[in-house]
Amino acid sequence: MDDNARFVADLFVETLNTGEYKESYVGKKVVIVPQLHTEILAWEKLVADGIVNRNKLSSYV
Repeated sequence: MDDNARFVADLFVETLNTGEYKESYVGKKVVIVPQLHTEILAWEKLVADGIVNRNKLSSYV
C-alpha cells in the first residue's frame, strides 16, 4: 500500500512539472479530493514532503 501511495504522490509531482500545468495552473489553487485510501496516503506523503498544505475541506452545514 505504501508503494502505491508513493507512486500516486510521485505522479502528482511529475504533473506539477509539465508545461501544460505551468502554462495553465501556476498561481491558481488546486483542490485534491482523495476518495481512496491510497490517495489519502499519497496526500499525507505530499504534506510530509512539503509539496501541499494540510488544509482540508469540509461540508457546509
